[in-house]
Amino acid sequence: MTASVVSAKELPPIPEGSGLGVASTSMVFAIVCDMRHRRPQMVVDAKNLFLKFARKDLKDPEVATERAFKEARRGVTPSHATAANQHTVESCDRLARMLKRELSR
Repeated sequence: MTASVVSAKELPPIPEGSGLGVASTSMVFAIVCDMRHRRPQMVVDAKNLFLKFARKDLKDPEVATERAFKEARRGVTPSHATAANQHTVESCDRLARMLKRELSR
């Protein structure tokens, strides 16, 4: 997904059956974008996207969403965010648009 975020003009729709994986990865990228470029709404949108897919696939979607969010938060340190040079303003903009699009579907 990192390569897609960096190189694609627009991100494609999330393929059927891979929503939770894409949403959890998006959560990590959104946290990095927030740390580097002050994008708190992206974190909220990524978390909501995970919850959307969790409601379809899991028994306790709220607990799963909180657990995934805490795990993503722990995994992204300020030094990690600083080293993640592929997360440019443009790539964060593309990811933000994808999150909004997928939330509205």
